[in-house]
Amino acid sequence: MTLPPADVLATYTRLRETQRALNLTLTNALSKKAILESAERLGLVRRGRVIADSQLDLDLVMDTAVYDYYPSGNENAVARYAGRHELTGDAKTVLDAMLRARFTLVELGERVKGVGVQARDVVFAESFFLADVALSRTGVPGLVLATRLLSFESFRMTTGAYRLFDADLASLAATSCGPLAGLAATLTPRDSSFLARLFLTLGNLGGEEARIALAGLAAAKLAAQDPRRKAYARLRAARGLDERFPKDLIPSRCHFRGP
Repeated sequence: MTLPPADVLATYTRLRETQRALNLTLTNALSKKAILESAERLGLVRRGRVIADSQLDLDLVMDTAVYDYYPSGNENAVARYAGRHELTGDAKTVLDAMLRARFTLVELGERVKGVGVQARDVVFAESFFLADVALSRTGVPGLVLATRLLSFESFRMTTGAYRLFDADLASLAATSCGPLAGLAATLTPRDSSFLARLFLTLGNLGGEEARIALAGLAAAKLAAQDPRRKAYARLRAARGLDERFPKDLIPSRCHFRGP
């Protein structure tokens, strides 16, 4: 069902308010260890302290701690909260969406003033309407965000945390990480967390080193005697990528294609 812009705005505004309240509850319950380890994963820890240069960085730390931190078992903060609370109405709708949240790369398209933007999920090959009042004013077509999506019947919205991502690198990452097109509905929270680590680490590396890292992962799938395996292994080592881009970042459902 496609809603007119005015109805999308009304629904989005209501659900966003509910999401912010739920998110505040979850972040207030986070342990210091969860926050510190999540910040460290993002490269935002210095001498044992979280160093966030902007509100966007801090939002991303909290988002990572809520969705991608698993202290034990297979439950993140969202799943643990859902297991202890019976919600109804908008709160249940939003919590269900949070349980299904996926981290991905989103390319912005045409703006709909005051409501949001047309958008495309680069990784899962889906087009949708992204409800976001701020992006309806400032979003630039072609801009790519590394972000987490909450899915509702007529639109998507982010969790509020994101990083800008190089558009060319996004296309390469999506191609290298395929085939995930059409599989968004079956993505598990663990899969999403792996994708978050993968894309955020690639973004931290920057263009050239990120491309080397992706090519190295692809080369690792080649036959043992293929000289490209050793060549990329040496290149990774020379750039210090074995520590900055460890192999355990690879999501289990990603099948990297050869260079």
